[in-house]
Amino acid sequence: TGRPVAMLHSQVEFEKFLKKNQKIYLVVKQSDWEKEISNLEMKIVEEDQIGIKVDFKGDEIINLFDIGKLRQKVNSKETLYLMSNK
Repeated sequence: TGRPVAMLHSQVEFEKFLKKNQKIYLVVKQSDWEKEISNLEMKIVEEDQIGIKVDFKGDEIINLFDIGKLRQKVNSKETLYLMSNK
């Protein structure tokens, strides 16, 4: 998009970033929004789902012979929010 990008790692960083006197957009995982920063004044502009990368641990492989568990693991999704401060 040609727009500046910033990685924000804490609620303090989010609050500082939001104090800028310009319209900004953030892409935030739903899980991070709900547990970390949902008290900030932002509005959800768009919502999307993405597939989650699946990493299999050694002890999990034996359980993947259950087709239901395998399907659930492979089809895991995560919701992302495009948010704006104004």
